[in-house]
Amino acid sequence: MYSETIANGGGTWQLLHDGSIVDALLPDSGYIVGGRIPSVVIPAMLATPAALNAAVAYIATTLGHTLVGTWVADNGDLHVDAVEVVHNYDYAMWLANKRNEIAIWSIHESESINA
Repeated sequence: MYSETIANGGGTWQLLHDGSIVDALLPDSGYIVGGRIPSVVIPAMLATPAALNAAVAYIATTLGHTLVGTWVADNGDLHVDAVEVVHNYDYAMWLANKRNEIAIWSIHESESINA
C-alpha cells in the first residue's frame, strides 16, 4: 500500500473483515469522496510504511471493513481517508463540501476535482 501510494500519488484499497487489505474493486464511473471520519494526515518527514499502517489500523478499528483512500499532497504529506463511492457528481460535491474535503476523485476520468 505504501509503495503504491508513493509511486502513484495515491490509491484506493478495501479493508476486509479478516483485517487484510486488497485493491478496491471500483466501478467504471462515479466519484470517490472521503471524510467518513476525520482524515489522518501524516507529515512528509514522518510518512513511512509503519505510519500508514497505523493510520489504516485506526480507520479499521473505527469503521471496520471499508474503503481507504490515500493521496500525497504537493507538500509531501500523506493523507489517509475512509472513503466511499458516490455515483452522482452533484451529490459527491455536496457531500465533499459538507465534510470539508479538499477534493473528490473521478473514477472515470482518473483525476482529482477540487471540491
